[in-house]
Amino acid sequence: MQDQKQQISFNSKNIYSQQEFPLIPPEAFRYFPTKQEQIEGEGASALRRIFEGQVEYSIFEKEQLQQLELAIRGQALKLTEWWSKCKKLRFLYANKFNIDKTIETIDKHQQWRNEILPLKITDTAMELIQTGAIYLHGHDNRFRPIIIIDISKLKKNVKLETICEGMTYFFEFILENVFLPGQIENWIVILDLKKCGATQLPINNIKGLMSFLQSNYRSRMYKCYIVNSTWTITGVWKMVKQFLMQNTINKIKFESNEPKGLFEHCHPSQVEQQYGGTAPNKNNNYWPAERPSKLFWIPSDEPEKILVSSEQYINQYRNNKLDGNKIALEQLVEPDNYQLKLKYIQEPILNENGRSLDKQTNQNHAFNFRKGNLQIEDIVQEKEISQKLMIVNAKEYLE
Repeated sequence: MQDQKQQISFNSKNIYSQQEFPLIPPEAFRYFPTKQEQIEGEGASALRRIFEGQVEYSIFEKEQLQQLELAIRGQALKLTEWWSKCKKLRFLYANKFNIDKTIETIDKHQQWRNEILPLKITDTAMELIQTGAIYLHGHDNRFRPIIIIDISKLKKNVKLETICEGMTYFFEFILENVFLPGQIENWIVILDLKKCGATQLPINNIKGLMSFLQSNYRSRMYKCYIVNSTWTITGVWKMVKQFLMQNTINKIKFESNEPKGLFEHCHPSQVEQQYGGTAPNKNNNYWPAERPSKLFWIPSDEPEKILVSSEQYINQYRNNKLDGNKIALEQLVEPDNYQLKLKYIQEPILNENGRSLDKQTNQNHAFNFRKGNLQIEDIVQEKEISQKLMIVNAKEYLE
């Protein structure tokens, strides 16, 4: 096994160190959803949850994508390179494969992205995240992140624009730092309505927020558990429901003070005590997020059947099956086998950001793989050694 790992040639552009993604459990890199977990049903009535990575699309999906491409060309709509097939397919599903409506929503979404990028956030919007109006807490047994939205912390006088700005910053962070394309692409929401009677709910903000999320984060929600609601909320729900699509409505479950359905696919240590779990309640330090527990499996799980082995992961990499995924360096080589091979030279060497590396001595070593190049953050070096160090290429990293 050790010899097998040493023979790997690092030529992929999407190799990362797991240290770059502290919110993703290390074992999640070896989780690949089954066909049934990727998609339920067939044809236009199917529910697809996984769109990226090495997912194989059905004949129906391919035909719909082809029709969409022809329609886009026919309308001379110019799309950016961001619009991959998987993103287009998300919008097709969200619009029930109505081509005209899909093009309309794609155009609107592209305009929205042009307006928000590069991401900026005001102090007021960041306050929503820092005070716990929305925060990340744990993962279920398929490593889907659990997001808490506490409506009581959305003040009535806060503008919808500010709420959406904070939510955009938060969800874009999740997409980039907590999801794994082709493996983890959905989130779970606990919507907490405590201290909110029907007269105290910011109805317009809730309707606007739901519409915003549905329009810009397509096919991302796995389940939404609404807790601490009262019977007076029923009338409000009927109003809000009018603005949601049926497939979204089907994912929403009303619970009492605990999302009992959540524990059918989530270990209690991932959930706060106030929601029926065993993790301490969060009262502060909502941001940046932290992983509450290393336990994920429920009694019915068989981890050896859910996760691929190290050998299987390596074989997928060698056979180019991970080209659309984020590849974890640590899953390809044993920690003892990737000590840095440093080359001493006489002149200072600058890293890609132009910072000199020659003064970084007596530090713990750390490394990040980006697009196949090894970049040194901190370097282990004997005190008496004063030579400069050279960055080595990842594919020359192991012998």
